[in-house]
Amino acid sequence: MTDYQPYKNATRAKGRVVVIAGGATGIGKEIALTFGKHGAKVVVGDLDISGGKTVFGKIKEHLSPTYYVPGRHSSLAMRSSCAAMC
Repeated sequence: MTDYQPYKNATRAKGRVVVIAGGATGIGKEIALTFGKHGAKVVVGDLDISGGKTVFGKIKEHLSPTYYVPGRHSSLAMRSSCAAMC
């Protein structure tokens, strides 16, 4: 049986840009926090403005560059929203 190493390659995230739509709660939140803890530049987008700002603050605690894209600009279904997130 192999050894389970959940963050074996986590250092590969350091310095990379990660865009997460739906990053204020649930799985998106945990993904955003995990990437932030491992040094990624995280862009969090969500319709839940207060939740998004909370995640933004938690990632900033780890000294990772973080950006929050509020509300209507966080939908990946619209090209203009994708441009606003980037």
